[in-house]
Amino acid sequence: LPGGLPYFRFGTGPRLVVLRGFTTTHDNPKGLQRTFEVKLLAPLARRFDVFAVNRAPGLSPGTTMADIARQHAAAIREAFGEPIDLLGISSGGSIALQVAADHPDVVRRRESAQDDEPRSGPESEIGETAGQGAFGDRELAGHPSVLRTGL
Repeated sequence: LPGGLPYFRFGTGPRLVVLRGFTTTHDNPKGLQRTFEVKLLAPLARRFDVFAVNRAPGLSPGTTMADIARQHAAAIREAFGEPIDLLGISSGGSIALQVAADHPDVVRRRESAQDDEPRSGPESEIGETAGQGAFGDRELAGHPSVLRTGL
C-alpha cells in the first residue's frame, strides 16, 4: 500500500483492511506464519476483499501509535479514496482504535479481535458471542474474541 505498508490481499466482496499485531519483521508473513494468518482470515475472505496490512519497515525508535495510525490513514486515503471497514488484531486493534479516533474520515466500521479482553462485566456477553460483531462472522467463533465497537 502507499507509504510502504506491506500487505497481502485475498477474498471477494467489500473491502476490509485487517491490521495485524506487532511482528518482529514488518513484512508479509511467510511459511507457517502465513499459513496460520490465511487460515485465521479465510472466513472473512469468503465475504470481504481482505487487505491484511502490516506496519511499514524501518520505523524509527520513538514512533508512537499516533504516528503509525497517521501512516495507515494516509495509505487508506490514497489507496481507496473512501472510508473502509477496519479490523485490528492484537496490537493492530490499538492501531485501529487510534486510526478511528484520529482519522474518522477513513473508517466506515471498526472491530477489534484480541485475546486479552475481560471475560466478565458488560463485555462478557459480547465475548461469548465471538464472531457476531458488526461484520457478523460466526465463523470466527473459537478465534480471539471479536468485540462490537458500537459502530
